[in-house]
Amino acid sequence: MDPGYLLESSAAAPDDIAVDDGTSRLSWSGLESRARRVAHALAASGISEDAPWAILSHNRTEWVEMFLGNTMAGTRYVPLNWHLTAPELAYLLVNSGATLIVTEPGLEPVARDAAAEAGLDPRRILVIGSTYETWRDAHDDSPFISTFAGAPLLYTGGTTGASKGVVRPDQGLPIARWSLGMRTWGGFVQMP
Repeated sequence: MDPGYLLESSAAAPDDIAVDDGTSRLSWSGLESRARRVAHALAASGISEDAPWAILSHNRTEWVEMFLGNTMAGTRYVPLNWHLTAPELAYLLVNSGATLIVTEPGLEPVARDAAAEAGLDPRRILVIGSTYETWRDAHDDSPFISTFAGAPLLYTGGTTGASKGVVRPDQGLPIARWSLGMRTWGGFVQMP
């Protein structure tokens, strides 16, 4: 399997619905195209495993395209909990070294406050529904080939002190092995 095509082996037809969040839908081919654009946009933005980015958003179709784009690009993202306050988010941004944040309109004020407190350039805040799509769509959807699958940088709850970034030992797999694992998991839960 060509690692540039993470979804091409799906048992579903390219025009079948892959993601439906109740507000918007993406077909498998649309998801693949958007994820590739995100991968190229991440690379063009200087994002890497050592220079992560962050997502502050509720569950939505864009989450899936960002997750897959991150996987394709071999980068690391920090999923931010939308229940946290601006100072708590700022700590995570600084501690992780995140240099870009994607958020949604309803969370934009807290994202901007956290980014300002963390010293993040305001031009590196992307808002779904406006600047995020411009950033993503400025890049083509050609296959993006990375050696290793990108992964999240997860943070502990901080119950015994400050939250700590955790990278699981099974992350950063070779992209072909990641794809095989996802297909196996998909078969287990009866999802193409």
